[in-house]
Amino acid sequence: MVLHGRFPYLSYPRRYRREDREKVRDALRKAGAEHLAGEMIGNLSGGQRQKVYIAMALAQDTGVVLMDEPTTYLDIKNQMEIMELMKALAEGGKCVIAVLHDLDAVLQYADHVMLMHAGNLVADGEPLAVCQSQSMEAAFGVKTEIREKLTFRRSGCG
Repeated sequence: MVLHGRFPYLSYPRRYRREDREKVRDALRKAGAEHLAGEMIGNLSGGQRQKVYIAMALAQDTGVVLMDEPTTYLDIKNQMEIMELMKALAEGGKCVIAVLHDLDAVLQYADHVMLMHAGNLVADGEPLAVCQSQSMEAAFGVKTEIREKLTFRRSGCG
C-alpha cells in the first residue's frame, strides 16, 4: 500500500527502485507503522490503517501534506499519535494542511487557523484568537469559551 505513494516517480516499465523502497521504509518509520509492513490492509484497525495511509502520503516525499479529518473514528491514543505526527512533520519543515472539526485539537496543535463557513473564509489567524472570535458563533451558531483544559499524555512521555 505504501509503495503506491511512489507511483508518480516510476518510469516505464514501472518497477520500484532502491530509492523508492528507502522512501517507503522512512515513511513507515515516521508514521509509526514499521511493524505493519507486510500486513493485509483489511486486517488492520482504523488507527493502523490511518497510519498506513499517512505513510503512503509521506512516501510521496512532497513539501506539502494535505489531510482531511485524519483522526476521525480513531480512539484517543491513535488521535494523539496522528496529531503528534502532524506536529513533527511541520517542525521538520513540511507544510501540513489539515481539515479538522475538533477545536481542542486545533487549539493544541495548530499554528494557524482558517475558519471556513459555507465555502467562505470567515476568520484567519492564531488558533486562540479565531476560537475566541465572534466568527465561531456566526459560523456554527455556538458560543465558545476557553477554559483550562484537561491534558492527556501518552504513556512514557514524562
